[in-house]
Amino acid sequence: VPAPTPPAVAAAAAAVGQVLGQAAAESVAVAALPSADGSDLLELGSCHGGGSSSGSGGSSGGGSTGSSSSRTAACIATKSLGTEPVRLHHESSAEKDLKYHVRDFVMARWNGEDQWCPGVIERSESDGTFMVKRDKDGVKCRCIPEDMRLRTDRVSLRRLSVGQRLRGTVRKVTPMGAFVDVGTERHGLVRSTRMAEGFVSSPSDAVSVGQEVDVWVYRLLADGKLGLSMVEYGPSALRDPVAAFLRCAPSEWFPASICFAHGEGFYVDVEVPRVGGHVQGHVPGRLARGEQLARGSRVRVRVLRVHEGSGLLSVSMVGLEHDAAERH
Repeated sequence: VPAPTPPAVAAAAAAVGQVLGQAAAESVAVAALPSADGSDLLELGSCHGGGSSSGSGGSSGGGSTGSSSSRTAACIATKSLGTEPVRLHHESSAEKDLKYHVRDFVMARWNGEDQWCPGVIERSESDGTFMVKRDKDGVKCRCIPEDMRLRTDRVSLRRLSVGQRLRGTVRKVTPMGAFVDVGTERHGLVRSTRMAEGFVSSPSDAVSVGQEVDVWVYRLLADGKLGLSMVEYGPSALRDPVAAFLRCAPSEWFPASICFAHGEGFYVDVEVPRVGGHVQGHVPGRLARGEQLARGSRVRVRVLRVHEGSGLLSVSMVGLEHDAAERH
């Protein structure tokens, strides 16, 4: 690596090595690059064989820049890892995903003709076709999978990590939250409970279509969905930290901190054991401790239920004896 590796990046690489093996950790190359305004940037990319990304200004030995067209991996640039929104650049891989999802960005062959147009999948039909909305005019067309391909000007979700900060644009607001375009192959969803450091009664009160927002990657689901948060969540070695609680025992306690009160209950951030990160949880008032609790108060909770769809945990601050008393 031509430039010194920052401590935050070294720690991240060590975590990758523990979880995925040394080979995966060694596949990351880090080089210092100058930005347009003269400040240093970090560029992360994959190494292929003995090659690595190279940069100007911050690298030793020649300082050649290397053209973006020669890179086969997505690049992630940030002023200092974890402190500034990331600007995502496209990956030029020829790899194609044969499975399409709602909100995927695609190139579609319009009405079976030779003209290919950029658009986004709005819904999937029961006959295996997809309804695609064209970017330039909003016109919709039903397309078969053979007439679509994923857009290569979008960054693959495989290049993202939990806790990463991104800059995005709100594209749609619904009762459950907001869909945000962060430059990836799919829009991410910010649920209403993760829009602010307090209760949001209606997502439309917090954001509007076209608004630029800073978001953090909350979870990367196995089915290709992207969960985002407008409240900061730290890094985790897991792509979906919610999965860490699927098999925990009802008697197991986890450290947590109070985020905000709502009604008689509380929303908390529960620490993910061993791999780092946090998952949002909700404590009903009847399962909260009796004393006054303020934002940031440290508590212990038990996981009663994992809501996989929303990424929320139902948790309790009281012991198993309370559960037994409620059953009688």
